[in-house]
Amino acid sequence: MKLEGELVVHLSWDGHAVHDVRIRSTRALDVPRMFVGKCRDDVAATVPLLFSLCARAQAAASEAAMDAARGARRSDQQARVAAARVALEAIGEHVRSLLLDWPRAMGRPPEIPALAAIRRLIESLDDALTAHGGARDSATLAEDLAVLASQSVFGMPAGDWLQLDDIEALRAWMAERRVGVAEWLDGLLAEHATLGASDVAAMPSITDDILADSLAPAMLRDGFQRMPSWGGEPVETGALARTQHASLVRDLQRRWGNGVATRMVARLVELAMLLEQLAAGSPSPTAVRTCGCDAGAATAAVQTARGLLLHRARIEHDRVTDYRIVAPTEWNFHPDGALVRGLRDRRFAGDQAMRTAATLAIQALDPCVASRIEVIHA
Repeated sequence: MKLEGELVVHLSWDGHAVHDVRIRSTRALDVPRMFVGKCRDDVAATVPLLFSLCARAQAAASEAAMDAARGARRSDQQARVAAARVALEAIGEHVRSLLLDWPRAMGRPPEIPALAAIRRLIESLDDALTAHGGARDSATLAEDLAVLASQSVFGMPAGDWLQLDDIEALRAWMAERRVGVAEWLDGLLAEHATLGASDVAAMPSITDDILADSLAPAMLRDGFQRMPSWGGEPVETGALARTQHASLVRDLQRRWGNGVATRMVARLVELAMLLEQLAAGSPSPTAVRTCGCDAGAATAAVQTARGLLLHRARIEHDRVTDYRIVAPTEWNFHPDGALVRGLRDRRFAGDQAMRTAATLAIQALDPCVASRIEVIHA
Protein backbone atom coordinates (compact mmCIF):
# COMPACT_ATOMS: atom_id res chain seq x y z
CA MET A 1 0.00 0.00 0.00
CA LYS A 2 1.25 3.47 -0.91
CA LEU A 3 -0.06 6.77 0.33
CA GLU A 4 -1.61 8.89 -2.38
CA GLY A 5 -2.49 12.54 -2.42
CA GLU A 6 -1.60 15.71 -4.24
CA LEU A 7 -0.90 19.39 -3.89
CA VAL A 8 -3.20 21.71 -5.80
CA VAL A 9 -1.70 25.18 -6.27
CA HIS A 10 -4.36 27.81 -6.93
CA LEU A 11 -3.08 30.94 -8.68
CA SER A 12 -5.17 34.09 -8.80
CA TRP A 13 -4.19 35.65 -12.15
CA ASP A 14 -5.39 38.85 -13.82
CA GLY A 15 -3.49 38.42 -17.07
CA HIS A 16 -0.50 40.38 -15.84
CA ALA A 17 0.34 39.32 -12.28
CA VAL A 18 -0.32 36.57 -9.75
CA HIS A 19 -2.22 38.29 -6.95
CA ASP A 20 -2.63 35.35 -4.62
CA VAL A 21 -1.37 31.79 -4.18
CA ARG A 22 -3.20 29.15 -2.19
CA ILE A 23 -2.20 25.53 -1.64
CA ARG A 24 -4.68 22.73 -1.05
CA SER A 25 -3.22 19.43 0.07
CA THR A 26 -4.92 16.04 0.01
CA ARG A 27 -1.94 14.34 1.60
CA ALA A 28 -2.94 11.81 4.25
CA LEU A 29 -1.37 13.48 7.27
CA ASP A 30 -3.33 11.36 9.74
CA VAL A 31 -1.55 8.15 8.67
CA PRO A 32 0.47 7.88 11.92
CA ARG A 33 -2.77 7.05 13.74
CA MET A 34 -2.66 3.59 12.18
CA PHE A 35 0.50 2.85 14.17
CA VAL A 36 -1.18 3.28 17.56
CA GLY A 37 -1.47 -0.04 19.35
CA LYS A 38 1.14 -1.76 17.20
CA CYS A 39 4.51 -3.06 18.30
CA ARG A 40 7.80 -1.57 17.16
CA ASP A 41 8.58 -4.27 14.58
CA ASP A 42 5.16 -4.02 12.93
CA VAL A 43 5.50 -0.27 12.53
CA ALA A 44 9.09 -0.59 11.25
CA ALA A 45 7.94 -3.08 8.62
CA THR A 46 4.97 -0.93 7.55
CA VAL A 47 6.58 2.51 7.22
CA PRO A 48 8.73 1.89 4.10
CA LEU A 49 5.74 0.30 2.37
CA LEU A 50 3.64 3.43 2.82
CA PHE A 51 5.97 6.01 1.31
CA SER A 52 6.80 5.92 -2.40
CA LEU A 53 9.56 8.51 -2.06
CA CYS A 54 12.35 8.59 0.51
CA ALA A 55 11.29 5.21 1.89
CA ARG A 56 14.76 4.57 3.38
CA ALA A 57 14.75 7.92 5.17
CA GLN A 58 11.24 7.29 6.48
CA ALA A 59 12.34 3.87 7.74
CA ALA A 60 15.47 5.32 9.36
CA ALA A 61 13.46 8.02 11.13
CA SER A 62 10.84 5.55 12.33
CA GLU A 63 13.31 3.00 13.64
CA ALA A 64 15.49 5.63 15.33
CA ALA A 65 12.52 7.29 17.05
CA MET A 66 11.03 4.02 18.29
CA ASP A 67 14.36 2.62 19.47
CA ALA A 68 15.11 5.81 21.40
CA ALA A 69 11.61 5.79 22.88
CA ARG A 70 12.19 2.25 24.15
CA GLY A 71 15.58 3.22 25.55
CA ALA A 72 17.36 0.89 23.13
CA ARG A 73 20.85 2.09 22.25
CA ARG A 74 21.90 1.68 18.63
CA SER A 75 25.43 0.52 17.91
CA ASP A 76 27.87 2.75 16.05
CA GLN A 77 27.73 0.30 13.16
CA GLN A 78 23.94 0.49 12.98
CA ALA A 79 24.13 4.28 13.00
CA ARG A 80 26.74 4.30 10.21
CA VAL A 81 24.72 1.98 8.00
CA ALA A 82 21.54 4.00 8.55
CA ALA A 83 23.38 7.23 7.65
CA ALA A 84 24.92 5.64 4.56
CA ARG A 85 21.56 4.35 3.31
CA VAL A 86 19.95 7.77 3.82
CA ALA A 87 22.83 9.41 1.93
CA LEU A 88 22.52 6.88 -0.90
CA GLU A 89 18.83 7.61 -1.22
CA ALA A 90 19.50 11.35 -1.33
CA ILE A 91 22.11 10.83 -4.07
CA GLY A 92 19.59 8.85 -6.09
CA GLU A 93 16.90 11.50 -5.70
CA HIS A 94 19.25 14.33 -6.65
CA VAL A 95 20.53 12.45 -9.70
CA ARG A 96 17.01 11.61 -10.86
CA SER A 97 16.05 15.27 -10.61
CA LEU A 98 19.17 16.50 -12.42
CA LEU A 99 19.24 13.92 -15.22
CA LEU A 100 15.52 13.31 -15.75
CA ASP A 101 13.09 15.87 -14.34
CA TRP A 102 14.94 19.10 -15.08
CA PRO A 103 16.10 18.30 -18.60
CA ARG A 104 12.47 17.56 -19.48
CA ALA A 105 11.30 20.77 -17.80
CA MET A 106 13.86 22.79 -19.76
CA GLY A 107 13.02 21.17 -23.10
CA ARG A 108 16.10 18.95 -23.32
CA PRO A 109 16.38 15.16 -23.59
CA PRO A 110 16.70 13.25 -20.30
CA GLU A 111 19.77 11.10 -19.75
CA ILE A 112 18.09 7.75 -19.24
CA PRO A 113 21.06 5.35 -19.72
CA ALA A 114 23.28 7.21 -17.23
CA LEU A 115 20.43 7.44 -14.70
CA ALA A 116 19.68 3.72 -15.04
CA ALA A 117 23.33 2.77 -14.53
CA ILE A 118 23.58 4.98 -11.43
CA ARG A 119 20.39 3.51 -10.00
CA ARG A 120 21.73 -0.03 -10.46
CA LEU A 121 24.88 0.86 -8.55
CA ILE A 122 22.86 2.49 -5.78
CA GLU A 123 20.72 -0.61 -5.38
CA SER A 124 23.78 -2.87 -5.34
CA LEU A 125 25.50 -0.73 -2.75
CA ASP A 126 22.36 -0.53 -0.62
CA ASP A 127 22.05 -4.33 -0.75
CA ALA A 128 25.68 -4.69 0.30
CA LEU A 129 25.23 -2.30 3.22
CA THR A 130 22.10 -4.11 4.36
CA ALA A 131 23.61 -7.58 4.07
CA HIS A 132 27.14 -6.95 5.28
CA GLY A 133 26.94 -3.79 7.33
CA GLY A 134 29.26 -1.88 5.04
CA ALA A 135 31.90 -4.56 4.56
CA ARG A 136 33.01 -6.69 1.61
CA ASP A 137 32.10 -5.10 -1.74
CA SER A 138 30.75 -1.81 -0.35
CA ALA A 139 33.94 0.22 -0.73
CA THR A 140 34.42 -0.72 -4.38
CA LEU A 141 30.77 -0.10 -5.22
CA ALA A 142 30.92 3.27 -3.48
CA GLU A 143 33.93 4.32 -5.52
CA ASP A 144 32.29 3.17 -8.75
CA LEU A 145 29.11 5.07 -7.93
CA ALA A 146 30.98 8.25 -7.04
CA VAL A 147 32.94 8.14 -10.32
CA LEU A 148 29.92 7.40 -12.54
CA ALA A 149 27.63 9.98 -10.90
CA SER A 150 30.35 12.65 -10.91
CA GLN A 151 31.09 12.16 -14.60
CA SER A 152 27.41 12.02 -15.55
CA VAL A 153 26.39 15.15 -13.64
CA PHE A 154 29.54 17.30 -13.49
CA GLY A 155 31.79 15.95 -16.24
CA MET A 156 34.62 15.91 -13.69
CA PRO A 157 35.35 14.60 -10.18
CA ALA A 158 32.89 16.00 -7.66
CA GLY A 159 35.72 17.40 -5.56
CA ASP A 160 37.01 19.42 -8.50
CA TRP A 161 33.55 20.79 -9.24
CA LEU A 162 33.24 21.93 -5.62
CA GLN A 163 36.13 24.31 -6.24
CA LEU A 164 33.75 26.52 -8.24
CA ASP A 165 33.19 29.33 -5.75
CA ASP A 166 31.30 32.07 -7.62
CA ILE A 167 28.98 32.68 -10.54
CA GLU A 168 31.83 33.45 -12.93
CA ALA A 169 33.42 30.07 -12.25
CA LEU A 170 30.02 28.40 -12.66
CA ARG A 171 29.48 30.18 -15.98
CA ALA A 172 32.89 29.00 -17.22
CA TRP A 173 31.94 25.41 -16.33
CA MET A 174 28.60 25.72 -18.11
CA ALA A 175 30.27 27.20 -21.20
CA GLU A 176 32.39 24.07 -21.60
CA ARG A 177 29.20 22.04 -22.14
CA ARG A 178 30.78 18.84 -20.85
CA VAL A 179 27.45 17.46 -19.61
CA GLY A 180 23.75 17.97 -20.22
CA VAL A 181 23.27 19.45 -16.76
CA ALA A 182 25.47 22.40 -17.73
CA GLU A 183 23.29 23.09 -20.77
CA TRP A 184 19.89 23.17 -19.08
CA LEU A 185 21.27 24.97 -16.03
CA ASP A 186 22.63 27.69 -18.29
CA GLY A 187 19.15 28.14 -19.73
CA LEU A 188 17.59 28.18 -16.26
CA LEU A 189 19.95 30.90 -15.06
CA ALA A 190 19.40 32.94 -18.21
CA GLU A 191 15.59 32.77 -18.14
CA HIS A 192 14.63 32.33 -14.49
CA ALA A 193 17.47 33.64 -12.33
CA THR A 194 15.21 35.26 -9.71
CA LEU A 195 12.07 33.15 -10.12
CA GLY A 196 10.63 32.06 -6.78
CA ALA A 197 12.89 34.22 -4.61
CA SER A 198 11.30 35.50 -1.40
CA ASP A 199 12.01 36.62 2.14
CA VAL A 200 11.40 33.14 3.57
CA ALA A 201 14.48 32.18 5.57
CA ALA A 202 16.43 28.97 5.16
CA MET A 203 16.11 26.52 8.02
CA PRO A 204 19.13 26.74 10.36
CA SER A 205 21.42 23.76 10.82
CA ILE A 206 19.85 21.13 13.05
CA THR A 207 21.88 20.43 16.17
CA ASP A 208 21.11 18.08 19.06
CA ASP A 209 20.13 21.09 21.19
CA ILE A 210 17.78 22.49 18.53
CA LEU A 211 16.16 19.09 18.11
CA ALA A 212 15.66 18.66 21.85
CA ASP A 213 14.73 22.23 22.80
CA SER A 214 12.77 23.43 19.76
CA LEU A 215 11.66 20.77 17.30
CA ALA A 216 10.73 17.94 19.68
CA PRO A 217 8.41 20.13 21.81
CA ALA A 218 6.90 21.67 18.67
CA MET A 219 5.84 18.22 17.48
CA LEU A 220 3.18 18.25 20.22
CA ARG A 221 1.63 21.55 19.14
CA ASP A 222 -1.77 21.49 17.46
CA GLY A 223 -1.41 22.12 13.75
CA PHE A 224 2.37 21.68 13.63
CA GLN A 225 2.15 18.53 11.53
CA ARG A 226 0.19 20.39 8.85
CA MET A 227 1.84 23.82 9.10
CA PRO A 228 5.28 23.55 10.75
CA SER A 229 7.09 26.79 11.53
CA TRP A 230 10.32 28.02 13.06
CA GLY A 231 9.88 30.66 15.74
CA GLY A 232 6.41 31.26 14.38
CA GLU A 233 7.60 31.78 10.79
CA PRO A 234 7.74 29.43 7.78
CA VAL A 235 11.21 28.36 6.68
CA GLU A 236 12.66 26.52 3.70
CA THR A 237 14.26 23.13 4.16
CA GLY A 238 16.31 21.05 1.74
CA ALA A 239 19.58 21.36 -0.14
CA LEU A 240 19.53 25.17 -0.16
CA ALA A 241 19.19 25.32 3.61
CA ARG A 242 21.96 22.77 4.13
CA THR A 243 24.41 24.41 1.70
CA GLN A 244 23.54 28.06 2.35
CA HIS A 245 27.06 28.77 3.65
CA ALA A 246 28.89 27.30 0.62
CA SER A 247 30.71 30.04 -1.33
CA LEU A 248 28.97 29.35 -4.65
CA VAL A 249 25.52 29.26 -3.06
CA ARG A 250 26.20 32.46 -1.13
CA ASP A 251 27.21 34.23 -4.34
CA LEU A 252 24.01 33.20 -6.12
CA GLN A 253 21.91 34.25 -3.13
CA ARG A 254 23.57 37.67 -3.04
CA ARG A 255 22.80 38.27 -6.70
CA TRP A 256 19.52 36.49 -7.31
CA GLY A 257 18.06 35.55 -3.95
CA ASN A 258 16.82 32.15 -2.84
CA GLY A 259 14.80 31.20 -5.90
CA VAL A 260 14.73 28.39 -8.43
CA ALA A 261 18.21 28.89 -9.90
CA THR A 262 19.90 29.09 -6.51
CA ARG A 263 18.01 26.02 -5.30
CA MET A 264 19.19 23.94 -8.25
CA VAL A 265 22.82 25.00 -7.85
CA ALA A 266 22.50 24.16 -4.14
CA ARG A 267 21.31 20.69 -5.14
CA LEU A 268 24.40 20.28 -7.30
CA VAL A 269 26.61 21.42 -4.42
CA GLU A 270 24.99 18.97 -2.03
CA LEU A 271 25.26 16.10 -4.51
CA ALA A 272 28.96 16.80 -4.99
CA MET A 273 29.45 16.83 -1.21
CA LEU A 274 27.57 13.56 -0.79
CA LEU A 275 29.61 11.89 -3.54
CA GLU A 276 32.84 13.07 -1.92
CA GLN A 277 31.71 11.65 1.43
CA LEU A 278 30.65 8.41 -0.25
CA ALA A 279 34.01 7.95 -1.96
CA ALA A 280 35.78 8.63 1.34
CA GLY A 281 33.58 6.12 3.15
CA SER A 282 32.35 8.77 5.57
CA PRO A 283 28.65 9.65 5.19
CA SER A 284 27.53 12.35 7.57
CA PRO A 285 26.91 10.85 11.02
CA THR A 286 24.35 13.62 11.68
CA ALA A 287 22.03 12.54 8.86
CA VAL A 288 19.96 10.81 11.55
CA ARG A 289 19.57 12.46 14.98
CA THR A 290 17.45 11.43 17.95
CA CYS A 291 16.50 12.87 21.30
CA GLY A 292 14.49 11.50 24.18
CA CYS A 293 11.50 13.75 24.85
CA ASP A 294 10.42 12.23 28.16
CA ALA A 295 9.91 8.75 29.54
CA GLY A 296 8.83 6.48 26.70
CA ALA A 297 8.91 9.13 23.93
CA ALA A 298 11.54 10.26 21.44
CA THR A 299 11.91 12.31 18.27
CA ALA A 300 14.12 11.51 15.27
CA ALA A 301 15.27 14.01 12.65
CA VAL A 302 16.50 12.81 9.27
CA GLN A 303 17.89 14.96 6.46
CA THR A 304 16.29 13.67 3.25
CA ALA A 305 16.91 14.90 -0.30
CA ARG A 306 13.82 17.13 0.01
CA GLY A 307 14.57 18.43 3.49
CA LEU A 308 14.01 17.75 7.17
CA LEU A 309 11.86 14.78 8.15
CA LEU A 310 10.67 14.37 11.74
CA HIS A 311 9.17 11.31 13.44
CA ARG A 312 7.98 11.30 17.06
CA ALA A 313 6.99 8.09 18.83
CA ARG A 314 5.68 7.26 22.28
CA ILE A 315 5.85 3.63 23.36
CA GLU A 316 4.26 2.15 26.49
CA HIS A 317 4.34 -1.53 27.39
CA ASP A 318 5.97 -2.28 24.01
CA ARG A 319 3.09 -0.69 22.08
CA VAL A 320 2.94 2.61 20.25
CA THR A 321 0.55 5.00 22.00
CA ASP A 322 1.29 8.13 19.95
CA TYR A 323 3.00 8.74 16.61
CA ARG A 324 3.58 11.94 14.63
CA ILE A 325 5.33 12.79 11.35
CA VAL A 326 6.33 16.10 9.77
CA ALA A 327 7.64 15.75 6.20
CA PRO A 328 9.66 18.26 4.12
CA THR A 329 6.64 19.02 1.93
CA GLU A 330 4.82 20.57 4.88
CA TRP A 331 7.75 22.95 5.48
CA ASN A 332 8.26 24.03 1.88
CA PHE A 333 4.59 24.16 0.87
CA HIS A 334 3.41 25.96 3.99
CA PRO A 335 0.37 28.20 3.27
CA ASP A 336 2.62 31.25 3.68
CA GLY A 337 5.92 29.57 2.81
CA ALA A 338 8.55 29.60 0.10
CA LEU A 339 6.32 28.73 -2.87
CA VAL A 340 3.51 31.10 -1.93
CA ARG A 341 5.72 34.11 -1.23
CA GLY A 342 7.93 33.32 -4.21
CA LEU A 343 5.04 33.54 -6.69
CA ARG A 344 2.73 36.06 -5.07
CA ASP A 345 2.64 39.49 -6.82
CA ARG A 346 4.92 38.32 -9.63
CA ARG A 347 4.29 39.62 -13.13
CA PHE A 348 4.53 37.46 -16.25
CA ALA A 349 4.32 38.09 -19.99
CA GLY A 350 1.24 35.91 -20.40
CA ASP A 351 -0.74 32.93 -19.21
CA GLN A 352 1.65 30.30 -20.58
CA ALA A 353 4.71 32.08 -19.16
CA MET A 354 2.99 32.19 -15.78
CA ARG A 355 2.10 28.49 -15.86
CA THR A 356 5.62 27.51 -16.93
CA ALA A 357 7.19 29.60 -14.19
CA ALA A 358 4.85 28.23 -11.53
CA THR A 359 5.62 24.66 -12.63
CA LEU A 360 9.37 25.30 -12.33
CA ALA A 361 8.94 26.92 -8.91
CA ILE A 362 7.00 23.90 -7.65
CA GLN A 363 9.49 21.45 -9.14
CA ALA A 364 12.45 23.25 -7.54
CA LEU A 365 10.89 22.72 -4.09
CA ASP A 366 10.22 19.07 -5.05
CA PRO A 367 7.04 17.95 -3.26
CA CYS A 368 6.84 14.30 -2.30
CA VAL A 369 3.43 13.93 -3.96
CA ALA A 370 1.98 14.88 -7.33
CA SER A 371 1.07 18.51 -7.90
CA ARG A 372 -1.09 20.45 -10.30
CA ILE A 373 -1.90 24.09 -10.97
CA GLU A 374 -5.35 25.64 -11.10
CA VAL A 375 -5.62 29.19 -12.42
CA ILE A 376 -8.36 31.47 -11.11
CA HIS A 377 -8.84 34.43 -13.41
CA ALA A 378 -9.28 37.50 -11.25
